[in-house]
Amino acid sequence: MTMPDNLEEEKEELRNFLHAFFGKNLELSILNNALHVIFRKKIFLTRAYCYLILWIALNSTATIGLLTGIFVEQIDYKSNLEMIGIFVVANYVFFVLYVKDLYVTYLLNFMRDQFLNFLSKESDLEMLRTRFIKTFQIKNQLRWGVIISLIGHFSFILYDFSLPQRAGWGIMVTSFIINTIYASVFYLLYHFLEFIRKDLNHYFFKIFSPDPGNSEIIRSLSRVFTIGVYMNFIFTLIFLH
Repeated sequence: MTMPDNLEEEKEELRNFLHAFFGKNLELSILNNALHVIFRKKIFLTRAYCYLILWIALNSTATIGLLTGIFVEQIDYKSNLEMIGIFVVANYVFFVLYVKDLYVTYLLNFMRDQFLNFLSKESDLEMLRTRFIKTFQIKNQLRWGVIISLIGHFSFILYDFSLPQRAGWGIMVTSFIINTIYASVFYLLYHFLEFIRKDLNHYFFKIFSPDPGNSEIIRSLSRVFTIGVYMNFIFTLIFLH
C-alpha cells in the first residue's frame, strides 16, 4: 500500500506532468511548427499572440481560397453572401478553438489544483496520467480532424455534385484545411465524454463531509463538467447544422 508521503510526492509529480499539456493542441502545434520553419528557430510567444496569429492565418487562408476561386478558376460568385461565407466559417472556427482552449485551461487548472488533492490511490494517479497522454496526442487530434473533415466534405459533394464547380477548388481546399483543425475539437470531446463515462466511477476520493453529494469535490466536478457538456453540445449542434 502506498504511504501518504509517497502518494503526495506522486501527486506533485503529476501536477508538473499536467502542466506540460497547457496549450498542447493541434492548432498551436501547427502554428509553432510553421513559425519554426519560417524563422528557422524556436519562437516562444504568449498564447494571446499565438491566437492572434492564428486568427490572421485563418482569415488569410480564407482570402487566398477566395482569390483563387475568382482569379484562377474564374468562379462567378452569385452574391456577396457566397463570398463572405468562407470568412464566416474561418471566424467561427477561430471562436470555437479559442473558447475550447479557455475551457481546457480551466479544466487542467481544476485537475491540477483541486482534483488531485482528493485522490486517495496511486492507481488513480496512473489512470489520470494515461487519460491525459491519450487525449493530448497531436497525431490523434490531426487524424480525427482529417477523417471528420473528409467525411463532411464528401457528404456535401455526394449531395450536390456541382458544389466544387460552384464554390471552386480553392474554397473547397481552404474549407477542408480549416475544418480539419475545427474537427480535431471532437477528438477532445470524445475523450472528455470517455473520462466522464468510464474513468470517473473508478476514482477513490477523500471526502471530508457527512454529506458526500454536497462535498467540495463533488460540487466542483458538477460545475466543471456541466460547463463542458453544455459547451460541447452547442458546438456539436452548430457543426451538424
